[in-house]
Amino acid sequence: SISPSISPAPTKFTSHKLRFVRNPPKRTLGICEGDCDKDDDCEGDLKCFLTDSQSGRIPGCSIGGDDNTSSDFCYDEAGTLPPTPSPTSQPSSAPTISIPPTKYVPPMIKFVGNPNKGHSNPLGICEGDCDDDDECQGNLKCFIRNGTSQRVPGCAFGGDDDRTFDVCYDESGTLPPTTSPTSQPSSEPSISNFPSVTPTTPPTKIPKLKNRGINPGKLLRLCEGDCDTDADCKQGLSCFRRAHFFTKVPGCTRGGDDYVEMDVCYQPFPSSQPTAHPTNGPTFSAKPSNFPSAVPTNYPELKYIGNPATNLGLCEGDCDQDSDCQPGLQCYFRKDRREEVPGCSKSGGDLGNRGFDVCFRSFPSQSPSQTQQPSEPPTTSSPTKSRKPTSNPTPNPTREHFSSKVMQQMKYFQLKQYWKKGYFWQESTSERKFCAETRTSSTGNKIEIQNCSSGDKKQRWRFYEYNRFMIESYYSKGKCIGRDGIWLTLRTCDISDKNQRWHWIGKTDRKFEWQPLRESDQCVTNEHHPSSGEGLKVMRCRTAKNEETNYWTVYD
Repeated sequence: SISPSISPAPTKFTSHKLRFVRNPPKRTLGICEGDCDKDDDCEGDLKCFLTDSQSGRIPGCSIGGDDNTSSDFCYDEAGTLPPTPSPTSQPSSAPTISIPPTKYVPPMIKFVGNPNKGHSNPLGICEGDCDDDDECQGNLKCFIRNGTSQRVPGCAFGGDDDRTFDVCYDESGTLPPTTSPTSQPSSEPSISNFPSVTPTTPPTKIPKLKNRGINPGKLLRLCEGDCDTDADCKQGLSCFRRAHFFTKVPGCTRGGDDYVEMDVCYQPFPSSQPTAHPTNGPTFSAKPSNFPSAVPTNYPELKYIGNPATNLGLCEGDCDQDSDCQPGLQCYFRKDRREEVPGCSKSGGDLGNRGFDVCFRSFPSQSPSQTQQPSEPPTTSSPTKSRKPTSNPTPNPTREHFSSKVMQQMKYFQLKQYWKKGYFWQESTSERKFCAETRTSSTGNKIEIQNCSSGDKKQRWRFYEYNRFMIESYYSKGKCIGRDGIWLTLRTCDISDKNQRWHWIGKTDRKFEWQPLRESDQCVTNEHHPSSGEGLKVMRCRTAKNEETNYWTVYD
């Protein structure tokens, strides 16, 4: 009979043992030889396998030989044993080892410079300091950091991240995707561009306030100032006007430059639908209900701000007329301290139950009042002028000067000492133009006269938002002109400080006397004939008039 055919025995593949030659080698190394430092140290297409430890297995090399050394060896990049011509009768002596995937190492944060401060080229990925997206290369974005510990998407800790600066980054913010699912989770969490529906833990960090100066020169971003109008902010942001430096800005956290009394760009939060919870203040109905509320409304407490005062809020006083209150409010005149103010609570906030007048929101009547006869037709829109003036003066005439009304409508104004032909200042009949200016020195913030300049910001003034009798520096917001003895100084605006209240007195619309409020015999002037650098002070108007320095005007 024919004997069965016998298949040839499979060729046995003998892997190379590891062999340590030299470090650094004097020749190119063969397969499984070391110690190599780079691929150029190996023959042909062999690669240098960098081991992490003595037990690291080298693809295509068998255990034994010099594998007890912490050396790097040349290997065949295929990383597998040669295939056998037919199936083997026994399993392989060692499992097949695939080449480990290359680990992506994100770039470290690097400080290059600021394009606004001399650095001309756009910044690359993980480079800073940027101020906006335009300063980054291509589609990179500027990541605004709140501190050195804040992670920048796609950038590794290290490098220059010990400094607080803003960094250009790839907006995708994720590591390159792997070719197949990994067996182990990534060492660091993936960062998504899209916020989750539920809040994160810990909560998102809110930006701190940042001062870019009075004239920043470019559109301001979220929580940056100083803005004057919404046009100063980037698209979608609005300018939030702050009354004081401690006024909280919605969407911005305390810290940073919040000690500066600046107005800040913020993100308004319009609700897409009515709120589910009750609002903070009461809702005013045109038709009140017939039954009392189950739970009484918590009305605001009465609050005494000062007198005179303007731009008073709800339940604040002391007002003298409706124009002293914010839009939509009226001045409620109380007969005595016991009289209640509609919509206001007296508990705790009345400062000793003082009988002051309060701004309140009037309630519309439930039904319109009806008269038997219709009212007479209205008069002309302009005041009616009498051909025959009255024989007696008005009991309480309005003494607000024309210039004061004009200046209230101006964004800012300059106060110039009045001069006319015939004045003899400093041995000269030529006109000299001197304006009030704030000047910081070692002894404090003084007010003095300097040569008028329309571009000098220290000569710009405006009426204080909360009191029309106070003069605030447009250059140093929150600082008002006050009186320290006889000298004029710049100090923090305080509506309760009587030494910060002023008014104008004059017979023409071109000149006026600058006086402390309710001190008609005192005027603001300088020591004598004016010269640049002299301090302003308060003295008798008669003395100032003799020196021809008692009048002021608006510099234009």
